Amino acid sequence: MHRLKSGFTLVELVMTIVIIGIVAGILAPIITQTINAYSDTEIRMELTARGRLALERLAREVRQVVPNTVRELNSGQGVEFVTSKIGGRYMSQKDGFSNSKYQANRRFRKNANMTNLYVLGAEYTNFINTDMLVIYNDSESVLNDRSSRITNVVAKDRDNDDNDNNEDTGNKEVQLLTFSSQKWSVEPASQHFQIADYCHDIGVTSNALYWHRTFAGDTSTNQFNTNCSDGNANWSDTDLILVSSESLNATFEYLPTSLTSNAILKVTLTLTEGDESVTMVQEMHVRNTP
Repeated sequence: MHRLKSGFTLVELVMTIVIIGIVAGILAPIITQTINAYSDTEIRMELTARGRLALERLAREVRQVVPNTVRELNSGQGVEFVTSKIGGRYMSQKDGFSNSKYQANRRFRKNANMTNLYVLGAEYTNFINTDMLVIYNDSESVLNDRSSRITNVVAKDRDNDDNDNNEDTGNKEVQLLTFSSQKWSVEPASQHFQIADYCHDIGVTSNALYWHRTFAGDTSTNQFNTNCSDGNANWSDTDLILVSSESLNATFEYLPTSLTSNAILKVTLTLTEGDESVTMVQEMHVRNTP
C-alpha cells in the first residue's frame, strides 16, 4: 500500500515567495497612500475645528463692540476693540411722560455736568464698578470725552422718584445710572447709550493667537483703562491662547465705510501642522452707528 505524500517542494516555496513579493510591491504604495491620506485628513479636520472655534469666539465678541473702537494693530497682525454688555435708550429733556415726576437734572442735557441719567428698557442688573457709560462715540479719539464710569444703578418709578439713590417701591419704569461727572458736547438724535465692560487686544505671538482682556473702566481716573483703544499691542504669551498650531499666521483687516455706519472686520487665519495647512477667512459685521 502506497502512502500519499503531502507538502510542497522548494521550487514551489520560492515561487510563492516571489509572487507574494510582487503583489506586496504593487499594493504597498496604494496602502501607504491611503493611510497617509487618512492621517492628513484627520490633521486638516483638527486644524479646521480649532480655527473655526477661534473665529466663532472672536465673532461673538465683535458683535458686541462699542461703535468706532475697532483698530488694527501691528500692521494687521492684531486687533483691539471695546465690548459692551448692554445698551438701550436714555431719557432726554424732550421726552414727554404725562404726570411724571422724573427730575429734569436726571435727564440727558447737552453741555451740562451730569452725574445721573434715566435709562429705559435696559434691564441692567449685572453692574460692576468698572463699567463705563458710553454715549455717541463717533470716533476713536473721543472715547473718554463721551463716557463716564458708573458707580451705581437703581430702579425708579415716576411716582416715587425722590432725590436719593434708594430703590423706590411700585412699578419700575426706568433705571437711574449714577456715574462720575461728565459733560457731553453732543446730543444724538438716537438717544442711545451703551455700557462698556471689557477692552480686548488679540494678536499673534510665537505661533499662537493670544487674547488679552482688561476691565473697561479705571476706578482711579473714572475714565477708560489706559490699555483701551490705545493703539498698542498689549497681548503677551501669558494671556489666554485663543488658538495655536505648529505654525500660525493671522491677519486682521478693518474696513469701515464711515465712522457712523456699518463696517467689516476681515480675519484670515492660517494653521499649519507638518505638511498640512488650512486657511480660513471670515468677515465679521461691525455695527458702528453710535
